[in-house]
Amino acid sequence: MALGGDQGGSIRVPASACGIVGLKPTWGLVPYTGILGVSAVIDHVGPMARTVADCALLLEAIAGPDGIDDRQPHINWFRSVPYADEVRQHSTTADPRPLAGVKIGVLEEGFQHPRQDDLVARVVRQSIDKFEELGAEIRPCHVPEHRDTELAWMCTLPAFAFTQGLVLNSGGRKQFAMTGPAALGNGVLSQSTFDVLNTAGQNLYLRGCFLQEKYGAALVSRCTNLMRKLSVCIKGLTYIELLLNPIQDDYDVAFRQFDVLVMPTTPLPPCRIFKSRSEGSTSERLKRTTGITANTAPFNASGHPALSIPVGFSPALEDPSVRLPVGLQLVGRNAQSHWEALSDLGEVVRPRATNRADFITECKEGGLDGVVAAYRTAESIEITGRFDEELITILPKSWIFLANCGAGYDAVDVKDCSQRQPPLRVSNVPTAVDDSTADTAIFLMLGALRNFNASIHTLRQGDWRGKQPVELGHDPQGKVLGILGMGGIGKNMSVKAATFGMSTIYHNRRKIKGETVEYVSFEDLLKRSDVLSLNLPLNSKTRHIISTAQLRMMKPTSIIINTARGAVLDEGALVEALENGTIAGAGLDVFEEEPSIHPGLIQNTTVILLPHMGTHTMETKRKMEEKTIENIREALETGQLIDPIPEQRGL
Repeated sequence: MALGGDQGGSIRVPASACGIVGLKPTWGLVPYTGILGVSAVIDHVGPMARTVADCALLLEAIAGPDGIDDRQPHINWFRSVPYADEVRQHSTTADPRPLAGVKIGVLEEGFQHPRQDDLVARVVRQSIDKFEELGAEIRPCHVPEHRDTELAWMCTLPAFAFTQGLVLNSGGRKQFAMTGPAALGNGVLSQSTFDVLNTAGQNLYLRGCFLQEKYGAALVSRCTNLMRKLSVCIKGLTYIELLLNPIQDDYDVAFRQFDVLVMPTTPLPPCRIFKSRSEGSTSERLKRTTGITANTAPFNASGHPALSIPVGFSPALEDPSVRLPVGLQLVGRNAQSHWEALSDLGEVVRPRATNRADFITECKEGGLDGVVAAYRTAESIEITGRFDEELITILPKSWIFLANCGAGYDAVDVKDCSQRQPPLRVSNVPTAVDDSTADTAIFLMLGALRNFNASIHTLRQGDWRGKQPVELGHDPQGKVLGILGMGGIGKNMSVKAATFGMSTIYHNRRKIKGETVEYVSFEDLLKRSDVLSLNLPLNSKTRHIISTAQLRMMKPTSIIINTARGAVLDEGALVEALENGTIAGAGLDVFEEEPSIHPGLIQNTTVILLPHMGTHTMETKRKMEEKTIENIREALETGQLIDPIPEQRGL
């Protein structure tokens, strides 16, 4: 494994030539501290390794804010990502068409450089055909801007290198470089140190010197503005402070149609390395590097993540009998792409407040005037608290939409939202969480039925199965699953439970038309269920819907599962029922006073507990966030939410 610094292709081009994998991540994802930089505008650092999985593992170790690199404020908004696990899941799938549904755009301009080698192009196109065999949809893609971006980069790189990086800032970003570039004399350039540079480095310095003489003090600002015009990620802003970009970026237009863009990593096959500095003329040396970064440099300007992978071999430039590696470059969306999709409709801002009192003050002082819609995260509840009458009445009148990033919305007072003039319309994501929440419920059910928690406890105490025999558990086969609240999660759980040989009954306020699962009364649900799963929203009518009286109606061998909201279940009554044997066990992912948990539940080893992890997967979080953003976009474009909460559907 290795780390690479990349201003125009210095990760991907060597990776391509060596037949390994090289990743230039999204701009700013990995701190540049300690690595020799050129300019914050184009500097990237990323992993190089033998396989994609190894690159992913190294990326886990190096990604995220370090508190020093000032390009990284937006990275605070990225969750910790298990990159390696994601790669392993894809690489171990038995699906013969794992790329089904993936749209790949073949960037035709990436094959049109004047020095494009025909054999390199052929190898790359043959590798792209393999993606189609794996199920991907392959179509040509055109980004005319791509041909010009390298020219802009060829002007800005020497300017940045001369004024900011290699020569005048040889100590690295904020002087944290581990070693200075000895060849440049640590910022003092002499003829002897200049002579040590390779020809490309000498050319870079001379171009920078010329540009500095021509433009003087305005050089850096000119080049920075040029790169920002080519950049799509609006660098330096926090994740949800993306502003409307007046420059239409053709790469992002392409990403509205495609998931990934592909092209040769470099137009040229690898060249033989000269054995000595006297070998070859200056023009021969320069010719080896001309055009080599035509496909890599544009994505240093745009900030998009770009990966080079080995896909075959091509005859070497000087000796066709020698076959050297060829790389395919895959370019993906920026991590902020879904937020940027909203920027064509207006400005996206982040409140400054870090607590409820400050949020109220910010609203009263007009800091959020003009806001039309808000993206409500679970984390924001810790700042604002419940959206109740106090908050709702001081919101600016322009604010009429609240998109909730979750299925539950008990932290919002629906009545006050509906009665406000104009009403504050609320949406949630009722289907995005179905799979992961149902999976969690099944996990809790199996663990509670089999009494696994008691053995897990003794095992972690170093006592194997414990001094006393572990009470035998129960198989799910033949058991009755009772679902209280047959919505999307309940239906999902019913299907999954059937694979274990369970039958399902359910109770709602009313029978679901067309539902094949048996509908029963609330009382029958309690009496017949071996497993009672709570899958209903929390409101004034459902609070403590399961309490002492209801628990006494259940079988003494039954268990109760709660992945809904903690307060639909009376925890005190549950603790008492478990202690006196009214029911046999429980599996809980939610609690009445999170993060506090009733001591009686902590101490009872027949109960399996999770700290509200029902939707804690990369895939589900992504679906939730994307669906929430879709609700906001629809609201701004049409005045209607895609997923209004049930209480407001007639509003």
